[in-house]
Amino acid sequence: KTLDATTLAQLGFWIAAVKQWIDNYCNSTFETNSVTRYYDGNGSRELLLDPFTSITTLQILDTSGDVESTLTEGHADDFLAYPLNESTKNKVVLTINAQYGSFPSGLRRIKIAAAFNDTTSVPEAIALVATKLVAKIIQQQSGKDIKSEQLGDYQIEYDVIDTVAEEMSIYNVLKQYRLPTL
Repeated sequence: KTLDATTLAQLGFWIAAVKQWIDNYCNSTFETNSVTRYYDGNGSRELLLDPFTSITTLQILDTSGDVESTLTEGHADDFLAYPLNESTKNKVVLTINAQYGSFPSGLRRIKIAAAFNDTTSVPEAIALVATKLVAKIIQQQSGKDIKSEQLGDYQIEYDVIDTVAEEMSIYNVLKQYRLPTL
């Protein structure tokens, strides 16, 4: 089925609403966390990293640990994350336009804040539940006005999500991730 312009415009909002609903039900949050790690400089244009999905910041530190420079990702900028055609990366390579010709040698010279794969805390079952909920809401709400919770110009009723979750037995999956409230 092709989605109309209104449905496409509301898609991001529905995803955010379902995420918030799942977080509220489970008394937890399922997000990718950006974590800072330090790497030794190797004097090379390439630096191998722990697997990651995105880099928030990449900084070169001086020998005393102070920030010397912050590098920017992009072909026309300082570095690229590889492999280019994969969502999970494990290497950064300095471009020909980079501020540095190579990563400076030395211990703890590279500071990287990134969404490392071991800090990605969205279980596959939660991602599947969220996808199913959003798809069912789109199917049921297509062409209808949505009201109640507001995010920007869009609104949604949490009871719509509750109803869909009940119909699809979503609560059975979420119960295993629900944290008790004190």
